[in-house]
Amino acid sequence: MLSEFEHAQAENKSQLRQDLLYQLVSLSKSLPYPASGHTYQRWQLFAQIAGYDLSLAKLFESHHDALSILNELGYQDEIDDQTWAVWAADGGPAPVQVQNNHCNGIKTWCSGAEFIQKALMSYKDKEGQAQLCIVDLAHPSVHVDLSHWQAVGMQGTQTAQVHFDNTPVIPIGLPNCYLERPGFWHGAAGVAACWYGAAVRLVSFLHKSCTLNPNAFKKMYLGELAQQLSVTKQYFQYIAKLID
Repeated sequence: MLSEFEHAQAENKSQLRQDLLYQLVSLSKSLPYPASGHTYQRWQLFAQIAGYDLSLAKLFESHHDALSILNELGYQDEIDDQTWAVWAADGGPAPVQVQNNHCNGIKTWCSGAEFIQKALMSYKDKEGQAQLCIVDLAHPSVHVDLSHWQAVGMQGTQTAQVHFDNTPVIPIGLPNCYLERPGFWHGAAGVAACWYGAAVRLVSFLHKSCTLNPNAFKKMYLGELAQQLSVTKQYFQYIAKLID
């Protein structure tokens, strides 16, 4: 599935990435949560996907991060078969405000905004504390604006500004619970696993080049990189055991 996507024509990849994301989400419903005893296996899947496409990995990791947050905070009943994202960037021209379970304002840096179905979104309350809410992106009051960030390296994430006009939301958790929970750092390690997977794939190209066209300098760099990747892999395994 991933290999077919990688070799697809560039002009078709945007839609194929969305389709593949939905497939991967459907096939990974039993993916272990962090600290469940199988954290390393979770990271292995993130790394594998990132080795093929970092934009796809970002979207996939964000979906599962949202589910793990809901699970950790005791909102398992809100988890469904939709495709999720975590939107937690602050700032922007008109930061999101929530009152009476409705939100208004603009959320910046929203990856997958045009095709993600639900978002777990951060905002600041009147006391300046971090809060979370769920928003259904199918609501007609939601407007997606893709014109503000023209990415080069990860344009496949289709990161946008999202405008909310009295959009209904579901508040999640107590003030600052998003930042203070142990899983905040578990999720950060999941993102690191994506970057690790991409690095492994890049080094594989150097390895192939050394095989086809041997060169002393290539071999030297390959040895250095292979050592660093090996140490990093052991570190991931060690951290996963600590988390579990």
